[in-house]
Amino acid sequence: MKSEKPQADGETQEGENQTETVEETATDEKQDDAEKDNTENQEILDIDMDDPELNKAAIKIQASFRGHASRKDMQKKAESQADLKPEESKEEDIDIDLNDPEVSKAAIKIQATFRGHAARKNQQSSRTDEENNE
Repeated sequence: MKSEKPQADGETQEGENQTETVEETATDEKQDDAEKDNTENQEILDIDMDDPELNKAAIKIQASFRGHASRKDMQKKAESQADLKPEESKEEDIDIDLNDPEVSKAAIKIQATFRGHAARKNQQSSRTDEENNE
C-alpha cells in the first residue's frame, strides 16, 4: 500500500505540471495578442491626416451618413403627420345648404362688402397716381 501512495502523489505532481504548462501557454498567448495590438496601433498612427484622398473619403462618409440620418428623420416626420391626419378628419364636417335663403343673403352681404373695399382701394390708388402726375 505504501507504493500506491507515492504513485498517487506522482500523478498529482504531473497534473500540477500540466496546469502550469497551460497557464504559461495562456500567458504567452496574451503577450502575443498585446504585441499584435501594439503593431495595429502603430499602423493606425501612421495614417497621414493631411492626405487629400483621406479628407475626400472622410467627407464622402460624413455626407452619406448625414443623408441617411436626414432621410430617417424625414420618414419619422412623415409617419407622425400621417398619424395626425386621421384625427383631423374626425372633426365635424360642415354641411351648408346652398339653397337656403339666409345663406344666399349672407353671401350677397359678403360680396357687397368686398366690392366696396375693392372700389375704395382702387379709388385711393387712382388719386395717388393723379397727385404724382401733377
